[in-house]
Amino acid sequence: MLDAIDLTGHDYLRVVTELLLAARGDDPMAGLYEAGDLQWWWKDEDALASSRHTFWLDEARRPLASLIVSEQGPGQRQAGRFDCDLLWRPAADAVVRAEVFPVALERLAALPAGPGRTVAIVVDERDADWRGRLEAVGFRHESGEDEVQMWQRSAAPPPPRPLPAGMRFDDERSRPADRLHHLVARNGERVAARLREGSLYRPELDLCVRLETGEVAAYCVCWLDPTNGVGLFEPVRTEDAYQRRGIEGAADGRGAKDDGGGGGVDQGLAPAGERGGAGAVRERRLRGRFRQTPIPTVAPAAGRGRPSRRSRPFRFRLSPCRSGYAPFSIGTPTMLPYSVQLPS
Repeated sequence: MLDAIDLTGHDYLRVVTELLLAARGDDPMAGLYEAGDLQWWWKDEDALASSRHTFWLDEARRPLASLIVSEQGPGQRQAGRFDCDLLWRPAADAVVRAEVFPVALERLAALPAGPGRTVAIVVDERDADWRGRLEAVGFRHESGEDEVQMWQRSAAPPPPRPLPAGMRFDDERSRPADRLHHLVARNGERVAARLREGSLYRPELDLCVRLETGEVAAYCVCWLDPTNGVGLFEPVRTEDAYQRRGIEGAADGRGAKDDGGGGGVDQGLAPAGERGGAGAVRERRLRGRFRQTPIPTVAPAAGRGRPSRRSRPFRFRLSPCRSGYAPFSIGTPTMLPYSVQLPS
């Protein structure tokens, strides 16, 4: 019998990190998130209207699963929406499905209703059981918003890409005290302090690309899980005025294999060949996520030479791969967003 407890603040951050590091140790490819994802989300904790983070512990007080429930606050994009995630260790899959899944569904159903309020959760495409349970209580897949998990083996990354003329790399170590962190504009004034509260955060891998004027053209934060040999890029962004110039790919490459003395993801990961759980040889890997965009196909309109557009399902264009840090090999899983509208 698992013991359920609610945690907040730094206790929550510590235990959810422990859970996801252990989950990655159980299986090198299972699950939707890395520990770095949840540490990145920590930046938003102050903006939430409410949150409830429940953990299920075994007899040794080790976390086996967690239901993360976060209600977006007034200053966020979808105020009143509940963003939820169910996380668990693959090694405890059977007991989690038996004991945690039913409780999680009850918790989701009991969230306070209101006009226009939505409960959202992301599901592993391969998990037909969990998808079926959600659909049975009213959740539906939001087609067109799927994301692909992308992996790259870091043992043989492509050559570094140079930046366009007039641009340079910068990282958090060199930021003057009177200069705001480059993520403040999109993530609030406390983002730098919140990032440093994460045990996996490294300021030398908090990268940006600056113009000679000091303006930020792009940025990339790299999170290391040296225990399991995984690096995560989150977030990665090129500002609108500087897109399609190869900047994002150069930043990712710098983060993956830093030749400027910062270490980089490749140097910080566990050595290739280090053995993990069940004696399996672990590879050093980098992870990113890309939105799936259906590719329109062109067919002749009936009786006319001019083409008309129709969409072809199950074919996707991974736009960031053209300008980003290639080659990422497509891995699993695909992240499927599900949601249900709460009654008024």
